[in-house]
Amino acid sequence: MGSSTDLTPFDTAPWAALRKPDDWTVHRMRHACEHLVVLTPCGRDWDAIVVAPLDRGLAALDTLDLPLDAGYAVLADYSRRELVVLAAVGTADSLRDLPGVRVLSAGSWLLLPHQPSQCHYSATWLSGRGEYCSAFLNPAELRDALLDTDAQRARQGFATLCRAAADESATAP
Repeated sequence: MGSSTDLTPFDTAPWAALRKPDDWTVHRMRHACEHLVVLTPCGRDWDAIVVAPLDRGLAALDTLDLPLDAGYAVLADYSRRELVVLAAVGTADSLRDLPGVRVLSAGSWLLLPHQPSQCHYSATWLSGRGEYCSAFLNPAELRDALLDTDAQRARQGFATLCRAAADESATAP
């Protein structure tokens, strides 16, 4: 990231800060043993909503203004740069049509940390720690937040293009 003047709202919100773990956490995750994670079936106790890229999913959580310690089951897969949100079984179907979103339900499997305190580069709890998760995120609210985030990013991208075009025309002979 550049100077502090280059920061966007997507860089400064609480969830967005989790998109890039500190060096020590990265070291621990990359050198974690494979026995720290377990392949778990979806569709039994929960479904999983996988959002790509990770920063888009984190920005959506910031749009919802969810506290980090609210107990929602939220994971990061830093190797694939994806956010994983667990939802009540059968409630996530409304997100299947969103670009960059996959819903994992019965017949799908998800890699989870074996113990709540453990982390792996492919499965790290961000909020709520395994069996300590007390709430599922409402998939309809997540869908709305993703659509809002996508719209904000599109406007921000368009504004950047307009500024670049204005700068270019101002310097043209």
